[in-house]
Amino acid sequence: MAFLIGAFCSVSLAAEPARPLVDLELVLAVDVSSSMSLSEQRVQRDGYVSAFRHPDLAGAIGSGARGMIAVSYLEWAGPNYQRVVLP
Repeated sequence: MAFLIGAFCSVSLAAEPARPLVDLELVLAVDVSSSMSLSEQRVQRDGYVSAFRHPDLAGAIGSGARGMIAVSYLEWAGPNYQRVVLP
């Protein structure tokens, strides 16, 4: 039985794709509910885009031990609407 469990675990681990090591795993959970106008949502998205394009942020990310971060950007508007935009 232990052999079967060990074999199953090794197959499961081998099937999982390798993920690069990063300095930070950042999740940006952004409100897009009806409490925000479309223009406010656009300003919010554009702000994140501008921040990630800024050379100072690129320099800060590059100065980490591994020189990279992982970012997920998701939009939500309550329990019935969540959408991952950038995995």
